[in-house]
Amino acid sequence: MNLRILPAVAAALFLAAEARSQKDAEAKTDPLQGEWKLMYTQDEKHVEPGCEQSRMIVRADGRVVFEVAAHTMNRGALTFGNSGKLKSLDLKLADGQTLLGVYEQKGDDLVVCFAEAGQERPAGTSPKGTQWAETWKRTKP
Repeated sequence: MNLRILPAVAAALFLAAEARSQKDAEAKTDPLQGEWKLMYTQDEKHVEPGCEQSRMIVRADGRVVFEVAAHTMNRGALTFGNSGKLKSLDLKLADGQTLLGVYEQKGDDLVVCFAEAGQERPAGTSPKGTQWAETWKRTKP
């Protein structure tokens, strides 16, 4: 094989793998991609109604923005995976903290249970101890 062709083949394989990796990442965020309204939050003992103006906007690349009345309150990036039988996500916030969570999505309804930064991932979508859950509803454009 011609040695000059080898770098071109390696570059093509790298670019194909990069494109596939990007496509895989987008496929994982596709179900959550869009704008969500906060319906309520809960901890182990209390349930609080959400704010009509609270929004979570998930982009195709996994970036997420949290807004209240169109003002950005926080932002970060989501990474998706599996935790046993549950779907998992890691939310890395702009301040560097990473929150570990699990989620369940049924159509336009989403429940996410998070642990405080530095704590173990929740075992389910019902919060225990210092964990909390957020219930979101996809907004229609």
